[in-house]
Amino acid sequence: MISALKTAGRLFLEDLKRFRREILIALIAAAALQLIFGKVCFTRILFGLPCPFCGFTRAAALSAVFRFWEAFCLQPMLFPFAVLLALLILKRYFGLKFLRFVILPYLCAFTVGVLALYFYRLFWVFPPKAPVIYDGNNLFKDVINFIHFLQEGT
Repeated sequence: MISALKTAGRLFLEDLKRFRREILIALIAAAALQLIFGKVCFTRILFGLPCPFCGFTRAAALSAVFRFWEAFCLQPMLFPFAVLLALLILKRYFGLKFLRFVILPYLCAFTVGVLALYFYRLFWVFPPKAPVIYDGNNLFKDVINFIHFLQEGT
């Protein structure tokens, strides 16, 4: 058991080292988006609409402090995502190769669940309840306003 943990830890550190540039770019991009637009989500920045994963970060933060019911109410798909993440970690770092037969069907079911929840929220919850709230400060609205401005000037 201890040797398996050591191997998993070594493999994890190798992965961090191998993807350090990509991780750094992602962190810098997220920080830049937050500084420039006040948000990180491209869907909100571009269109002001929530994305299918809207609320994941807040739900994860709530779960980290053991407020699971609030996390579930905010983003129910966080918990199936945690299971998917656990399956991927077990396959990658503990060499459980048989999980490859489990992961793909689970990923497909997870994707269907995320999209079903997204469309349910868009059509029956949107916009009054967080995290499914329209953000009027978006680039698409700015472009439309600019086009109207140009049309009025001619």
